Amino acid sequence: MSPPPSTKNRWALFLVVAVSVFLATMDSSMINVALPSIMRSFDTSLPKAEWVILIYLLTITASLLLWGRIADLLGLKYIFLFGMIVFSIGSIACFLSPTLTHLILFRFVQAIGASMMMATGPAIIRIAFPSGQLGMALGLLGIAISTGLMLGPVLSGILIHSYSWRAIFIVTVPVSLGSCVAGWFLLRSFPTARGSTAQGAVFDWMGMIYWTGMISMAVLLSTHHAGVSANLLLLEGGACIVFLFLLIRTEKTHPEPLFPVTLLQNRSYLIAIFCATLSFMVLFAVLILMPFYLDYVLTLSSKEIGFVMMAVPMFVLIVSPISGFLYNHTGARLLTTSGLTIAACGLLLLCFLTT
Repeated sequence: MSPPPSTKNRWALFLVVAVSVFLATMDSSMINVALPSIMRSFDTSLPKAEWVILIYLLTITASLLLWGRIADLLGLKYIFLFGMIVFSIGSIACFLSPTLTHLILFRFVQAIGASMMMATGPAIIRIAFPSGQLGMALGLLGIAISTGLMLGPVLSGILIHSYSWRAIFIVTVPVSLGSCVAGWFLLRSFPTARGSTAQGAVFDWMGMIYWTGMISMAVLLSTHHAGVSANLLLLEGGACIVFLFLLIRTEKTHPEPLFPVTLLQNRSYLIAIFCATLSFMVLFAVLILMPFYLDYVLTLSSKEIGFVMMAVPMFVLIVSPISGFLYNHTGARLLTTSGLTIAACGLLLLCFLTT
């Protein structure tokens, strides 16, 4: 029996989805190398310039589940294709940004598009591929994500060195628009929606609001240091605690909670979440701060900075499959403990860098 229309040309469809997640992750890694140049271009401070990165990550974190729910109601293909269009529009707007405020605003638009693609891309792969090929397809999608993270710093450094930081935004536009056109033809026969509108009432909208408020206040609290009154810091901290309390209360009573609170009662799960949070804090502290050391202290060129910054995602790409192999033989305890210990040693060594 011939495959249904939605699974025809599945590898071409995979390529479109892989390109979308590749662009989204590459864009997030390119901006780290460009941050010192952006700061000089707009003659601003690091706490202000870092919002070019923070708004992108914050928006994706807050809206991924929302776009997944909307895709259930309206259809994966519409959200995915519209996300590519929004991402392209945001990239063009970032390229044309006259001020830092405009750049941060347009990065928000870009992140909305990236979130729409990231929320629907893996689901499209899951529907398009049979169970026997699904694992391979998702594994290849993971490679596309890792490749985007690895190539981002190098490409960013070359573009900034040869042109300017604005080039890192415009270079993705032809690829994203071309993929959008290809996706439109490939997804024409794709299922319109995977859920009924009646299910919309079950979605944990209040949990979504409280979650967004909590992480927004947490980010503001962690980035507001100099030139901010103690009263404002207390207000932000208090608001974060209130949102957390409301989130926990809502999740305990909702029939389909956004975050099942019962999972946090599982000690192993709680430790895993805590360790993952620490790992990403370490990773992004290095990714955001190191370009400034390489630029201002070592006076490396943008191209050289890109090659140095590639070391982090490149070794993640190398070590991840090795860790997966070792996990099957040793379990998680040794790997988790040794991994965090190595990360801590790396941070301690970075403390000895000269000013």
